[in-house]
Amino acid sequence: MTPLRIRKNIRTLTPSEKDDLMHAFHAIQTADPNDPDSFFQIAGYHGEPFRGAGYSNPQWWGGYCNHGNILFPTWHRAYLLRLEAALQKHVPGVMVPYWNEIDEETAKTGIPQIFLDEEYTFSDGRGTIENPLRGYTFQKTIHDRLAPIPDADYSKPKNVKTVRFPFSGLYGENDVDATIKHNEEQSKGGIAESNGKLNLNVLTWLLMSEYQPSNPVGDDKGKKPKPLAAGARERYLKSLDAPNYLVFSNTSSA
Repeated sequence: MTPLRIRKNIRTLTPSEKDDLMHAFHAIQTADPNDPDSFFQIAGYHGEPFRGAGYSNPQWWGGYCNHGNILFPTWHRAYLLRLEAALQKHVPGVMVPYWNEIDEETAKTGIPQIFLDEEYTFSDGRGTIENPLRGYTFQKTIHDRLAPIPDADYSKPKNVKTVRFPFSGLYGENDVDATIKHNEEQSKGGIAESNGKLNLNVLTWLLMSEYQPSNPVGDDKGKKPKPLAAGARERYLKSLDAPNYLVFSNTSSA
């Protein structure tokens, strides 16, 4: 009989469970990018390097992911299962944990610390590695064939690392100089400051009803942009009252 496998809350993992998770993620992130079980290949199902339906259509986002239709939740369930299968080749039985974004701890402190630390030290004494849950280093250069649609050039050179707010990850031909300058400026305050900005951004998105965006780059009219909706925590709770699956699955289909 196949043992029951449970996806656990990231905040409640034991030290050994964290070790297993980090070892498995590190293994797939450093695997040959041509390996179908590598992080590079599996991440590419969701987006870059764009392929699948509509690959050569400049009006298409690209990738295999279903956005804006009723298959959005079910596609991602299969996607996570594929990722777990790759992880389990390195650590049998390891599961992808979840982050409960609406719990009280998140409302107080933001993102779990395990996603923010630059390094991870194994509890069993095997050493320290770069934290694979914080980012990924591209092992190959990828070119965005769809630029500038939908809104930017998402090409990535080899050895560039993925980043989160407040850093920029745009390395297209027309963006790279501005990205380097911006990221250098954001790095001056150190990791504690940049993590603080990220957590403030996340808490605003989760808890505030709306937020005031800054003026978009290139806006020379001096107009103050309209507030944008936030309140994801409350909207998630309301989604549980959806009268049917079509309404629950995504707002575009609804």
